[in-house]
Amino acid sequence: MAWSSLLPLASKALAAEGRTDHFLSGGRRIAVEVFPAPKTDAPCVLVLHGASGLAAGNRYLAQVAGGFAALGYHTYLVHYFDRTGTAYAGDATIRASFPAWRETASDAVAWVRRERPDSRIGIFGYSLGAYLAVATAAQDAGVAAVVELAGGLAEGTAPTRLPPTLVLHGDRDTRVPFAEAGRLKAALERAGSAHEMHVYQGEGHVLSLPSYLDVVQRGADFFGRHLR
Repeated sequence: MAWSSLLPLASKALAAEGRTDHFLSGGRRIAVEVFPAPKTDAPCVLVLHGASGLAAGNRYLAQVAGGFAALGYHTYLVHYFDRTGTAYAGDATIRASFPAWRETASDAVAWVRRERPDSRIGIFGYSLGAYLAVATAAQDAGVAAVVELAGGLAEGTAPTRLPPTLVLHGDRDTRVPFAEAGRLKAALERAGSAHEMHVYQGEGHVLSLPSYLDVVQRGADFFGRHLR
């Protein structure tokens, strides 16, 4: 997609404002930033951040959520680190806390389903959030589609079912190697799941702004085919 064609989306994403709501998971109060779509009967998309948390490195995901809202989805940016009181997750924390975070993501799906019982639900995840998105969708039939960026398949998992999934990855990612995208693609093929893959040539773990805008537009198009 041409950079100039994505400028209106950038403007809408930056202007979007969310409100904060909460649900309970594991006895903890989990914050959710809610970005409503223009139409009340729109599908829903959960957004799961990466290991840097939302207080620092992943704050731009609020603009990603705003972009999905501008393109017609009720969008929910889930502060799943609230479950464990985490600010930043290193590898040891990820291994210890991943099951609790996956449960929180599933609780978020259930909460959205109660809020909007007639809407189909998708998940967008980045990095750690992408691993969580796939793991949640593998166990929760309430997830109708996944768009994952710079993630893969959690270690030791071999899902027998996955919803339609869009795999996005930079070919120069050194934090989550591009081979992880290949592992996920192979798992989707084994499960017989509908899937697509797009590679961002020359991009690393953190994408350029034009590529992020492409992620939102491409992801919204994919959700449009599977959530409408």
